[in-house]
Amino acid sequence: MKKKLCFETAPQERVIEGCPLGLHFETAPQERVIEGCPLGIKSKKSGESLPEVMISAVLFLLIVAIMQGTISFCTNAFSKSREIRETNARICRNLQKTDFTGGDKESLSFHAVSPDGSQQGTDILFSLQIEKGKKEVLDQDASGNDRKIVFYVYGSASENAGGGQD
Repeated sequence: MKKKLCFETAPQERVIEGCPLGLHFETAPQERVIEGCPLGIKSKKSGESLPEVMISAVLFLLIVAIMQGTISFCTNAFSKSREIRETNARICRNLQKTDFTGGDKESLSFHAVSPDGSQQGTDILFSLQIEKGKKEVLDQDASGNDRKIVFYVYGSASENAGGGQD
């Protein structure tokens, strides 16, 4: 059993007029749509035209360029993140080894305020005696320049701090 095609073609010959050799050539097949074709095919032409191929190539190259930029950005962000984590870890190690300096004692008093914060009460709710000091860490930045990082530390000054009484 033969499959039913949706179109038929028949090449036609045409003689070139005025040709001393009597040459003839085949023209493009003439297509005829077969009535009742379930596929609805009207033309035998298939494939992509040059503008369609060019647009597809440009879109493909554009997507590749965007992906390359994305991968490059992610790689740079990952390496910068690793560098920041290493610097942070080094500073924390040095901070633990550094001695506490200063030792000025200070009193922090806490007062009641109105709900909108515009008025402060005169009564002290509670106060804390703290020891204010600092730790200095020496480190190098990414360029290799020395830098000093200062951490201010607030510690407990005495056992009997607080309670609202001086």
